[in-house]
Amino acid sequence: MDNFVITIARGFGSGEKQIGLALSKQLGIPCYENQILSMASNYSGINKDLFFFRWTKS
Repeated sequence: MDNFVITIARGFGSGEKQIGLALSKQLGIPCYENQILSMASNYSGINKDLFFFRWTKS
């Protein structure tokens, strides 16, 4: 299987978490949600608080 990324824009009350989880289940792929920020922090060595701060400001 090729690598691919599906991004779902978030907004209060949009149901993005439920949509993402259902889509990942149907496609048989992992859903990382905000765990991807911790993974990026571990891989890059950048403090995870900086990733989470930027993520919450977008």
